Amino acid sequence: MSTIEKLNDILDISGLPEKIILKEGWDVAFVLSEIDDVKNTGYISSNVIDLLCEYFGTSRVHLCDSEPTSKNNFNFVCFSEEKHSFHKDLIDIFFDETGLWGFVAEFKKDGTFVVGLDQEYVIILSPHERGFITHFGGVNRFEKICDVIFQTGTNSMDREIYHSMFKTIYNK
Repeated sequence: MSTIEKLNDILDISGLPEKIILKEGWDVAFVLSEIDDVKNTGYISSNVIDLLCEYFGTSRVHLCDSEPTSKNNFNFVCFSEEKHSFHKDLIDIFFDETGLWGFVAEFKKDGTFVVGLDQEYVIILSPHERGFITHFGGVNRFEKICDVIFQTGTNSMDREIYHSMFKTIYNK
């Protein structure tokens, strides 16, 4: 099963920002980006990149340039898929080279997904009890990271959309 087929089986985001459907056995978090438009970096916040590096090291990641589509069903499509060893700058380099803002990264170590829909935030999915999110204290840790970024004002996401997504993802 391809990375995109797996993701489409786990997550339905057709109702965002008011609703998501997540397959049982998975944790979900969303974290705002800290984009530096001059350097074209920061798609994934530095806090989360550091956690990804700590947990995954240089393990294998499948990376797709992608976007969601609403053709019949709301599914992700993949334009191309590449296999990489993960490193701190991989996502930013990927965007610099492709010029695209949508991506899906599947970490083979535990099946965690990091999904970028636009440059304002990423969605993280990991298997419950044995995945990336659980390893770092559960969704509460990522909820706090997201809220700190929002409070600092380093992200341009609309306040109303942010609060709606925050409520949807973190059940607040």
